[in-house]
Amino acid sequence: MKKIIILLLAIMMCVACVACGNDAEKADKYCWNCGKGLASEDSFCSACGENVEYNMSEESSSVFSEGLLYHPNNTKTGYIVEDIGICNDLKVVLPSQYQSLPVTEIGVKAFYKCSSLKVIIIPDSVTSIGRNAFALCPILTSITIPDSVTSIGNNIFSNCHNLKSIHFQGTVEEWNAIEKGSDWDGGTGSYTIYCTDGEIAK
Repeated sequence: MKKIIILLLAIMMCVACVACGNDAEKADKYCWNCGKGLASEDSFCSACGENVEYNMSEESSSVFSEGLLYHPNNTKTGYIVEDIGICNDLKVVLPSQYQSLPVTEIGVKAFYKCSSLKVIIIPDSVTSIGRNAFALCPILTSITIPDSVTSIGNNIFSNCHNLKSIHFQGTVEEWNAIEKGSDWDGGTGSYTIYCTDGEIAK
């Protein structure tokens, strides 16, 4: 009888381990709002209820934030996000194009002291983020950065005490290869960088 009980317990433990393993395997994307690992087919986060179906390559204009200010780059081949303008979205989704040209940079102090900014999603047309871009944004909790970004300026998250997650659309190695300015994340608390092949916790 004891052997049967032990055998049943062993089977139950194996089943539990397999289930846990399946859950881990399903963490192939993350909630932009809270960082929870999700299955690719999930439309909503089971932890916070947020809609997670946004695709960075999506070109539907209705998904993008409006009212932002832009100015042309030096070569007139693209645009730089200059300022929050009249946009008061909690979740700011930047477009990959403005007036038929690519949005290539986030300018110096573009979202400086923006009190309404909680989440920002950057498109894969952007290659650089200027210094103090998100400094002193008191409720900023999450940012999505594409693997197209090659440089990040000084103090971009200065005193963003509520920052919890950076979602990087590339590998840990690619993240480490980005040129980062001095004290780029100074003044932040504890946060996690979610890469496609792992996590970096601060």
